[in-house]
Amino acid sequence: MAARRLLIILLGVLLVSTLAAALIGPEPAREPAPGTTTRAEDGGVPQESHGTGRLIEVSVQTGEPRPETIRLRPGDQLELTVRGRTPGQVEIPSFGLIDDLGPDSPAHFSLLAAEPGNFAVRLVGTGRSVARVVILPEHGGSGHPRGSAAEKAPRGSPAG
Repeated sequence: MAARRLLIILLGVLLVSTLAAALIGPEPAREPAPGTTTRAEDGGVPQESHGTGRLIEVSVQTGEPRPETIRLRPGDQLELTVRGRTPGQVEIPSFGLIDDLGPDSPAHFSLLAAEPGNFAVRLVGTGRSVARVVILPEHGGSGHPRGSAAEKAPRGSPAG
């Protein structure tokens, strides 16, 4: 008999706490302060942004004889599409990114340029470079995302 009373009391407490939680509702998500950005790999911790960036959309082919050089400034958003005739995988090792590639299914990468550097875009099976992403220092280079002929690196230069 005592166990039955205890069970009824526990069910009553559970019912009251459930109703209270439903009436209160979830806490609204707080928006980050202006001038900050959040990244999932940082656990959503706000980071200082690099000002206003551009959206750069570039498509490259795996069969080109020379890797494409894509120049960005800190704060730019790169939407990169890699197309090819044979199935495989494309990677950007410095960012830990990899995507599948097929004749009817290009590989897609979305990058936010943060720190200056050179980053290779490679085919996984062969290691062949299909593009090179160059993030320029804050005030360097031309305004064009693919650079000018004078800015292009020599053919034998390392890409990453």
